[in-house]
Amino acid sequence: MDEGRKFLISAIGHLGLALCLFVMAGAGCNIQLIIAMLMLSQVVEAGNYGGWLINHIDIAPSFSGTLFGITNGVSMLVSWLGPVLVGFMTDENQTLEAGSAAFIMAGSVLAADSLFFLIFGSGSEQSWNYNAEGESDEVESRMNNENNPPIVTQENDQLP
Repeated sequence: MDEGRKFLISAIGHLGLALCLFVMAGAGCNIQLIIAMLMLSQVVEAGNYGGWLINHIDIAPSFSGTLFGITNGVSMLVSWLGPVLVGFMTDENQTLEAGSAAFIMAGSVLAADSLFFLIFGSGSEQSWNYNAEGESDEVESRMNNENNPPIVTQENDQLP
């Protein structure tokens, strides 16, 4: 997938979700609109799977698992801190305005996150994905396995 399309899909995923949260913040008690925005937010969120989530494989195939673990760990930390922050915001203040402020805060974080990715993100394979000779570890590992098949001995051929 070319870089422009990936970034567009990611922007739809994050900015679309942020827009849904902003609409829900201003919806008041209009339950039908809130439910429609919740449903639409799940549809546009699918853009994340074709956008930034696939970017780990594009920028460093040799380290994509490690990169995903790091970014997923940070996102899970934010997912844990979000409800705690909303709890502080709405403690002893369970009003429509406090709930709307929580939606605006979440939408703002998503919009800022998307803009950061659009400005600084890259889909190009990074130089640190390669070892000193210029080959990626993944390619080198594949070549070693093809050229040097495992040695089968009588000891490791038997089941324990």
